[in-house]
Amino acid sequence: MLRGAFRIARRFGTWPVSAYLLILAIATSIPIAACAGVLAYHFVAESSQSRKVEYEDRLRLMRNATELRVANIIEDLQILALSPSLADGRFTEFRDHAIDAVRLIGGVAIALYAPDGQ
Repeated sequence: MLRGAFRIARRFGTWPVSAYLLILAIATSIPIAACAGVLAYHFVAESSQSRKVEYEDRLRLMRNATELRVANIIEDLQILALSPSLADGRFTEFRDHAIDAVRLIGGVAIALYAPDGQ
């Protein structure tokens, strides 16, 4: 279309209205498209950053909750290990106490081993 407009411009010294309209459409659509692209990039980057922060917060909370739960179980087992019935060798009394501790912890079982592996 522009080649024809250039030929006409050479012959008559002016461009046709369609050539001016085409140049006007291109000149106005390029900045609008560029602004739309920049805005879209900005919103996508901001959304992805907020989602990343949200996931990091969730992971931090989950890690802290898991660490607290494990620490509580370790403390409960340490208290159980210091039981006087276990130290005195009264294993039947200790077994009842250990079963209550397992229920309290929410565990399945407690396995006890002597230092020699038995």
